[in-house]
Amino acid sequence: EVDVIKVDPRNTSKIGKEKYTKIKGLSVHYCAAYVINRRGMGFVD
Repeated sequence: EVDVIKVDPRNTSKIGKEKYTKIKGLSVHYCAAYVINRRGMGFVD
């Protein structure tokens, strides 16, 4: 069973690029997905 949590994807690419691309060494797209995941877990970026 998989739970689906809706999150607002607004600005995830921007946040991913500014905060995570350098420290994670990943592309903007992967970092945007990371931000979406964090939002789903309740973190605020």
